[in-house]
Amino acid sequence: MYMLHDQNCQLTVGTDSLASNDTLSILEELKVLHINFPKIAIKDLLTFATRNGAQYFGWDDLGTFTKKAKPGIINITHSNSETIEAKSEAIRVI
Repeated sequence: MYMLHDQNCQLTVGTDSLASNDTLSILEELKVLHINFPKIAIKDLLTFATRNGAQYFGWDDLGTFTKKAKPGIINITHSNSETIEAKSEAIRVI
């Protein structure tokens, strides 16, 4: 993953099935990535899960706070710009 990230590949995060995690939660996928690849910045992980995923599917109105976009806003508890904790939860704000 570091090699792909360092080559500026447009990475995305998603859920495929319950075979890879106990829940179909993007946040749980981000926690796994954060634990296993701690040198990748939280802002980059969040971009993988938001803007990059929306762009992959051609959803230009999602994943950003640009004009005419329809972003959803999620608060990730027990997190900051450097870490996402195991007890972090995603709470939808909008």
